[in-house]
Amino acid sequence: MASSQNSPSTKPLLPSSAPIPLHPQKQRIDYWAWEYVALLVSFLAVATSAVVLLMFDQKPIPAWSWQSNGISVNSIISLLSTLSRASLLMPIDECMGQLMWLRYEYRAQRLADVGLYNEASRGAWGALRLVWRQRGRTLGCLGSFLLIGSLGIGTAQQQLLSYPRRRFVDLTIMSNLNRALEFNTYQGSTEDPAMSFSLLSSVYSASLFSAANSTSTAAEVLPLFNCPSGGCVFNTFTTLGICSECNDATSQIIQLCDSDNSYCTASFQGLQAFSWSASSSTELNTLLNQSSITNSSVPSNVKSPFARTAHLQAEYGTDGSLPPRYTATECAIYYCVKEIQANVTNGTYTETVLTALENTNHNPITTSGDMTITGAAANESFLITAPAHASLVGSHGLAAALTGSARSSANSTTQLFTSDILRGFAQDPDIARTMERVSTALTNRLRNLDRTAQKAMGESYTVQSFIRVRWMWLLYPVTLWTASLVFLICVVVETRGRGMRAWGASQLALVWYGLDAETRGRVRDGGWEEMKEVAERMWVKLEVGGNGEGARLRAKRVEG
Repeated sequence: MASSQNSPSTKPLLPSSAPIPLHPQKQRIDYWAWEYVALLVSFLAVATSAVVLLMFDQKPIPAWSWQSNGISVNSIISLLSTLSRASLLMPIDECMGQLMWLRYEYRAQRLADVGLYNEASRGAWGALRLVWRQRGRTLGCLGSFLLIGSLGIGTAQQQLLSYPRRRFVDLTIMSNLNRALEFNTYQGSTEDPAMSFSLLSSVYSASLFSAANSTSTAAEVLPLFNCPSGGCVFNTFTTLGICSECNDATSQIIQLCDSDNSYCTASFQGLQAFSWSASSSTELNTLLNQSSITNSSVPSNVKSPFARTAHLQAEYGTDGSLPPRYTATECAIYYCVKEIQANVTNGTYTETVLTALENTNHNPITTSGDMTITGAAANESFLITAPAHASLVGSHGLAAALTGSARSSANSTTQLFTSDILRGFAQDPDIARTMERVSTALTNRLRNLDRTAQKAMGESYTVQSFIRVRWMWLLYPVTLWTASLVFLICVVVETRGRGMRAWGASQLALVWYGLDAETRGRVRDGGWEEMKEVAERMWVKLEVGGNGEGARLRAKRVEG
């Protein structure tokens, strides 16, 4: 036993009255370097976030962020936001601990406030309790608000980025659209040319499409276009086309009915319409009768049409009573130069005709030779060959295809059409609208048939998500950081003004400079509830004792 007690490796304890020496190189220096470093790190994190946001603002989402091993821009901002918040909380926590010592050094406070400051530096609930206890009138309340406000940094970070979709031009994709500079399509011989089947089929398609969907303004026959992306905007261009103009001529109708209105007739431009009442006859009533004409009975703005048509319609009521409502329309069909603005959206082609210039070089148009139409630009001309023109105006041309009639029984159980073209015209009461579809379909077919014309060029675009920064949300962490810097400076200035050491939130300082011996002697041991109750009633102050005793929390009064 004696040998063990005298072991050279065992240092004897100091006498109880002797002070424990401190190594000078390890003494605590009164400075706040780490708190300033933490604030600097927080600032750099916010600044880096701003740089990252500037790099990607208003730009498509980078491809590397979509990869399986990639990281999104939002994750980068989230990482920087977490670093900023963690760095910001460190000086706030230290300042809250230092404020506790400053408050006890200034005047006596409840002993329970030690725990309150400790809780305030650890979470929002403790911070709220401190604000309530001090009624928002102390510097510690500012620290509490900063701690509570730091909880919103994550929310502000989530609000920084949005991902709307927008259209942008893809220069790597070429898009083009057919246009026509000449019309040189017909079938048969040059001595007796007939309207080509492709043009005739366009008339059928347009008229029947009109009957099936009379509310649409688009023609079923579309020009050929190349738009791989499904979205294109084409430069405004001109093309050779066919136009129509229709005028109401109902006032020119001659109408007759018998005395009891069981039979009525109407005539216009050599066309006849016959109508019988349902109870008097089983004859078929005229729905539509149309034919080509040479002279117009109403004024027209068209100076040189290659075809004119007259249309006589009869519209019957649901009860089949007579007379029906007769309407007459005259239409002029002519060559024109169309200025068009076109685009493709989600793969659907649409166009707008800006202007349509009529051919004024030939009046009247003849079939003896080729003709040229001059466009709006002086160096722009469009060719129509003589055989192609003759195919439209001859006995097998457009006017002949539009000639015919449509009839129906009074109860509509029996209907008779001379062609499917007349079916389409008869089922759409708006002749002008149907004729416009026909002329648009013919124009589009001409554009598809001219393979030598330079195509109209356009820009292809794609719809893609891009990054939009909502910069106002960046003010939140910037404001919080600025307030934290002010808070730290205020605590440092007050600490140095009172000549106190920078103990911060150190629990070691609380143990080292806890209750003095006299106060501890007056408090008997008890459970947590007893200690809490006594701490609420006891007011203590940080003071330096006599006889060389260091600073201690000394009781000043006890309530109750």
